[in-house]
Amino acid sequence: MKRIAIQFSGLFRGLRFKENRDLQYERTVKSFEDQGFEVDTFWFLYDKELPLDPEIIPNLSTTFNAKDVTIYKDDKIQRLLEKEKILDFYSFPPQYYSTSIDNAILLNFFGEKTEINDTRVPYGWFKYLYSLQKNNELRKAYQEKYNINYELILFVEPPAIPQKCFKAIKNKNVLHISPITGNDGSFFMGDEKHIDIVSNMYSFMIKNKKIKTDLNSTQNGVDHLYPAYLKEHCEIKETLPDIERKTRWFHPLLHAHSTDDQYEKILNELDSSLEQIKLDFLP
Repeated sequence: MKRIAIQFSGLFRGLRFKENRDLQYERTVKSFEDQGFEVDTFWFLYDKELPLDPEIIPNLSTTFNAKDVTIYKDDKIQRLLEKEKILDFYSFPPQYYSTSIDNAILLNFFGEKTEINDTRVPYGWFKYLYSLQKNNELRKAYQEKYNINYELILFVEPPAIPQKCFKAIKNKNVLHISPITGNDGSFFMGDEKHIDIVSNMYSFMIKNKKIKTDLNSTQNGVDHLYPAYLKEHCEIKETLPDIERKTRWFHPLLHAHSTDDQYEKILNELDSSLEQIKLDFLP
């Protein structure tokens, strides 16, 4: 039987809501099972924005056929990045810093205790790259232990729900991405060689401290590094589904591209507002 490895990396976020888990399962794991694949999943998460329900993560071995679930200490990754002086070498758009504060405030309001600072998003971008690299190591260790090979490998950011089911690619000479996630970095599919290129991006940026000029010259900052890095190392094709929504931890219907009005509508229903919450949580 054909085999595929699906590597879920990063923050669990809105996947803690059953509606989102069901959609993610249907459009990733089940979609490949329906195409005749045996599906193994690997999870590398860090201990922020995890489910409040203590049964969800342990049950991934049955609900998603997880072969390895590793939860890393966020503080440990933070110390690694601070040691590398990431913020001295890479700059970020101004909205990254304001969004860091707003997101942390909302997380605290909805019950996820986390530090409020303006570097959450810039550091978070590198933490996601780190999770891609470490998850790739989990899959390689499993392959070596059981002497198996995968015809295809798919990277998925857990809270990013694809618009439709994935289809197995036929052209394995390129790395497959989606039109949106070419910049966003939520879906990548290819053979082991191409997935290794994606997972090596963290080490490339840490060791080389490159592409600072490109960062400073683009409005979206580091997001443009995905296509810049990938095009330098392999051919890419935009063949994968777009993101339907990338769900936040604090509400199943709020996601990365939600508007301020949508946030305020939810908060108004709770007799609050972002400005009021800031007064409560900021010194």
